[in-house]
Amino acid sequence: MKTYTKKNGEVVVKNYDQKEYNKRHYEKNKEAILNNTYICICCNKKVNERCRSNHEKTLKHQLYSQINVNL
Repeated sequence: MKTYTKKNGEVVVKNYDQKEYNKRHYEKNKEAILNNTYICICCNKKVNERCRSNHEKTLKHQLYSQINVNL
């Protein structure tokens, strides 16, 4: 349940399920999400764009990054 206050002072209460919304959005855009990939230059690995920050935090990626910088 979310409550919002409009500029005129009116309080609006909305009921929605964020988990259900995320599930519907993923199902509608599943193809685009899964096809949105790139190849990491350091690791030479195919990574989903939405997982990019997680990949860059991995020990393997950080190690390859340090090796490439030193060369």
